[in-house]
Amino acid sequence: MAINEFDRIAPFYDALKRLVFGDAIRRSVRHGVQEVSEHARVLVLGGGTGEILDDLFARCPDCEVWYVDPSARMIAKARARCRSASVRFIRGTVDDVPANLLFDIILTPFLLDLFSAESLKRLISALRLRLSAGGLWIVADFIDSERLRHRVLLKMMYWFFRLVANVEARCLADWRSLMEASGLREVRSAVFYDGFIVSTVYQRSR
Repeated sequence: MAINEFDRIAPFYDALKRLVFGDAIRRSVRHGVQEVSEHARVLVLGGGTGEILDDLFARCPDCEVWYVDPSARMIAKARARCRSASVRFIRGTVDDVPANLLFDIILTPFLLDLFSAESLKRLISALRLRLSAGGLWIVADFIDSERLRHRVLLKMMYWFFRLVANVEARCLADWRSLMEASGLREVRSAVFYDGFIVSTVYQRSR
């Protein structure tokens, strides 16, 4: 099974996240989507079952979306729920997106927590180059709130996802520091689930 392979849990992924987090994950993603402007070219990386597409097209019906996920079952579920012809679905990674494309918006909903620090550095570097000047990268993900109950939950999550999805990461990398070190500027941020989840907007300098 490939690293970060979510085919096994695609059928019950949405139910599982609602069971554990209620609507906090959905609200954090929806909060970020509000930054998407009309006519934007959008890259959604690791979008999973496609819930984010409902929010994207409710916000900007005319946006152009490239939807990338390594899981065939996740892509199938996203494609089944999508009613727009302006979505290009790709089973793979950012390396499978045409190299000449730049994006106004990059969305990575609960993706960065899946990678080790070294892999994350490479991913951030690659994605930064796909942002147009002044483009926005919107991250919804977990952070270390330093609360004991959140740290216990995080350990349980990594144990579970290593078991069922061969997730690469063994702990949560400090993705916020890595984003800043890459030269991306934080524009705004909002917290959810008592500080365990954050939705943050970064901008590539012009």
